[in-house]
Amino acid sequence: MYGSNEQGLDEVQAYPYTITLYYIPEVSDLALFTKYYEIGDGVLSFDVVAAFTQPTINTFDTVEAWYREGTNEWKYGGNGDNQIVISGCELGHTYEVRLKVKDRHGNYSQGIIKSVLVELKSEVPNTPQGLGVSFGDVTTFNWLEVRNADIDFYELRYDLHPGQEYGLIGKSNNTTLSTLLTERSAKVYLYAHNPTKGYSAPAELTYNVPIPPKPSTIKIVSLINGIGITTDTIKLGCKGVNIYVDGTRYFFTTNVATIPLESGVHTVQVAFVDLFGEGPRSDEQLATIKAKIDKTLLDMESLGLEGIDKAVNDLKGEVGTVKTAVNGMDSKIIDLGNAYQRTLNDYQNNVNSQITQISSGIDLKVTQAINNIDGAELVSRINLSPAGTRIDGKLLHVTGEALFDNNIIAKGMIQAGAVTADKMQVDSLSSITANVGTLRGGEIIGGTLSNESGSFKVDANGNIVGANITGSRIDAQSIFQAGYKVKSIEVLVYDVFMGDTIPVPDGFLRDECTYVPVGHSVPEVDRWDSEKYTNARQYTNTPMKITFSRHNSAYGGGVTAGITYDYKAIAYSMKTGEGFSRHYSVLTGIGSLYVLCIAKKMNN
Repeated sequence: MYGSNEQGLDEVQAYPYTITLYYIPEVSDLALFTKYYEIGDGVLSFDVVAAFTQPTINTFDTVEAWYREGTNEWKYGGNGDNQIVISGCELGHTYEVRLKVKDRHGNYSQGIIKSVLVELKSEVPNTPQGLGVSFGDVTTFNWLEVRNADIDFYELRYDLHPGQEYGLIGKSNNTTLSTLLTERSAKVYLYAHNPTKGYSAPAELTYNVPIPPKPSTIKIVSLINGIGITTDTIKLGCKGVNIYVDGTRYFFTTNVATIPLESGVHTVQVAFVDLFGEGPRSDEQLATIKAKIDKTLLDMESLGLEGIDKAVNDLKGEVGTVKTAVNGMDSKIIDLGNAYQRTLNDYQNNVNSQITQISSGIDLKVTQAINNIDGAELVSRINLSPAGTRIDGKLLHVTGEALFDNNIIAKGMIQAGAVTADKMQVDSLSSITANVGTLRGGEIIGGTLSNESGSFKVDANGNIVGANITGSRIDAQSIFQAGYKVKSIEVLVYDVFMGDTIPVPDGFLRDECTYVPVGHSVPEVDRWDSEKYTNARQYTNTPMKITFSRHNSAYGGGVTAGITYDYKAIAYSMKTGEGFSRHYSVLTGIGSLYVLCIAKKMNN
């Protein structure tokens, strides 16, 4: 109402208001801005970005965005926290955007509305602000959006020569870039690029990642079938620890590890690992794993002896005793119902022999007195029980031909390291075994080394004769076959997802590889899967070094596939059309590129 005149309801915009059970606060600091993309073939695409601060409430779930043109119906534009991107907007159109806070009970706030005009912003870009870096499995750079101009990409470099391939770290059409770096310390420069005004002034960042420290505390515990290792807490910025046992590397993401090993003496070293590689190794330590007899068998043997000793004590009552004594010899038999004992004493030679039998064992014992003054004696004893046979005695003398059947003295019954070289005397190793096993250290001097069949041989002059030589690496200035020089070449086919870097075969450099796109697989993508959609969009306008196919707006779209200048795979599909006298385009699919790699050594 103005003065005496009242404004008609048909002259104002009506907005619905819903009365809810309780009040839900709105977002704050809402700002709308546009992002520009050049898809290719002159087709432009725009996103409307809503940036905001979400309310602090215990029942907060998410923020939903709805948008419309004029008085049309509201359309769902996605949801998120602090930022929502609405894709597929058209140049020259004005959009109303409404943000509503949703709680965990499914209730909404009333919502706040702002408008934005999608237009080209042809200004010299401002210098990007907030450039930072974090290190994990990869290096991630991030910065704040430049909003004064349309930015088609950001360029991160090692030098001040934007647009050049040399010195380029990577390009991105959003505010993050993840990459693998090779230098622990460097200075980098970030540029924002506008398609008409060019590059901004650079933002600068110097980083320095120290080498992981040498582990100082290492505790090794010997287990029955391996070792347990505990080292210092993994340092900040490190992704794990390498544990070396006898030169073999084991990687763990925690500072506590268990490694299964055979019995014996092993060398152990530890080193922390970060994104750039390994730090210094710890001092070498020795770990001993002992061979042990199962404790249950020892317990059963002990129970057998205890049963015999108890029976002997019970027989002292001499129930059912028969005795004879002739010429200094005394013979006695005792029968106790559940046990039987026979004893023979030679009083002239101070020798006593005794056999005791119970249901679970037999015990044989011979005792000879040594020096009647102090009462010392020599006892030999054989005990038989279900657990096995035990022989006790100060002197065990085996004569004649002793035979041990079925390898009963097996691995684990002789303590590791108990048999030393000074205990053996042989003319050749064949006297010990036909299979020597692994030999370490020392020097082998001889005439000929060959296998049993003779198909492989190393003669005294160093000539190697054999059908096949298999190994991980042969170093030589040149290798010849039938008089012709052999050149190193490898042919592979990679399946590389969009945006991923095409691999380099082991043993080759990037400059030694030729890449040829040979096909693609591009399934349809859900536009509302914002993370996957956004990750894919950052590569849709990246220049390609090798083009396999391009979508054509004149024929409704298609698949764009190829390889970028920084060797990333491109494989996406677009649907294009025309509306309101303008071209529009929609990303409909992302997928994989099939790449033929031909790697050839240049230094042959």
